[in-house]
Amino acid sequence: NDFILVRIFYWGWIVFAYEYPFLPFILLFTFMMFKKKNPFFYALIVGLLLALMIFAGSGIIFLYATLILGFLFFFQLVFKPSKQQFFFLVLFGIIIVLVTFGLAAFKIMPVREYLAMSARNLSYQESSSRSLVVPMVFTDIVNMMGVIAFLV
Repeated sequence: NDFILVRIFYWGWIVFAYEYPFLPFILLFTFMMFKKKNPFFYALIVGLLLALMIFAGSGIIFLYATLILGFLFFFQLVFKPSKQQFFFLVLFGIIIVLVTFGLAAFKIMPVREYLAMSARNLSYQESSSRSLVVPMVFTDIVNMMGVIAFLV
């Protein structure tokens, strides 16, 4: 219900509320993957949930979730150091990344293509008003006045 969401997130930014419910499930299935009871299945589920996070909202919670997963993988390797554990984490980390970005590709790819055409692709000097050299201010104002006079 949107009324309940507005009451909980009264400051706005309801889009974050759609990503948060996936986080406990991601952590649950990651811990189940670490127990090595059918880890391939749980890696697929974690990748699917991360892809759903990308679809659900803004992406900042997805960033936090990937940081948490990175810390979990790091601490798993620190507290259980072995070559087998290292290869386990690398293999299932790659599976999670492939599943996540494979399923979310049709949302990510158009955004990347549009980003290349948008103003965000410009440098700071090109996109800000500070790129105008001071002696050229008068010339630009005269040119603008000529265009305005022509239009009137």
